[in-house]
Amino acid sequence: MAPAMNTRTDELFRYRELAHQKARILRSIVLRDLPRLAAAIGSGPEDSDAELKVAVTFRNDSEGDVWAVGTAAGRLALVCQGCAERVGHALEIEFAVCVVDSDQRAAELQDRDVMVVEGEGLSLTDLIEDELLLQLPERLCTAQPCERSLQLAYPAAADRPFQGLESLKAALRSESGGREEE
Repeated sequence: MAPAMNTRTDELFRYRELAHQKARILRSIVLRDLPRLAAAIGSGPEDSDAELKVAVTFRNDSEGDVWAVGTAAGRLALVCQGCAERVGHALEIEFAVCVVDSDQRAAELQDRDVMVVEGEGLSLTDLIEDELLLQLPERLCTAQPCERSLQLAYPAAADRPFQGLESLKAALRSESGGREEE
């Protein structure tokens, strides 16, 4: 296996050559380099330096297709859907993506996770960003309902939640001299 490479985040990789060499890329990617992910999680300027550690190995399968297999891990502040508050979340994903250069080949590989790229170059940040977006958790809070959300339960004695409206209506009637307003 070729030695690990630590490279700039914006360059394109010749993925076929990397697969032939069985190369492994180790990288730290900051959130500001992943604008679609940053928008999806509602990150602010204070989050732009949040860092993800990435490791990707390239290889060929028996059919000659290129695979990018790897992991990404880091701690990001995500918005909880239960309470709408930002929650620190340790995000750890694993992925295996078949990299192809045509929509036709992608259609032939329907049972695989596929990324179509134009030409010989693959953007590692695009690959990682796609995989992170696909694997964002649906629910951050494991407690049901979320422990930070507003409590919507009525006290046990309040078996008539609209009882307050009856007393308000009675008070209004007494102020108007007992006449019912239509």
